[in-house]
Amino acid sequence: MPLVRRPRCRVVALACDFNSLTDAIRARSVVHMTSLDAPPILLGTQAAAAALSIHERTLRRLVRDGVIPVVRVGRRVLYRPADLEQWAASAAQ
Repeated sequence: MPLVRRPRCRVVALACDFNSLTDAIRARSVVHMTSLDAPPILLGTQAAAAALSIHERTLRRLVRDGVIPVVRVGRRVLYRPADLEQWAASAAQ
């Protein structure tokens, strides 16, 4: 059995383990990056306004008036891309 050198202190051992862990994550993340290419399930206010090419205030007004449905998660107001597409199609007519 080969002699295994131990680090002088536990902090060095943790740092070595952390570095190997981050290397492993980076190596695997290249394989699994395709899941990040998928469109988001919910959009925030800034992203939704940008997707519709309208100002954030306009989007908030449309939500307040009940024109665009939202999903509330705690205090966050989120938007389904399908709902935004549906509103954009109806507004274009």
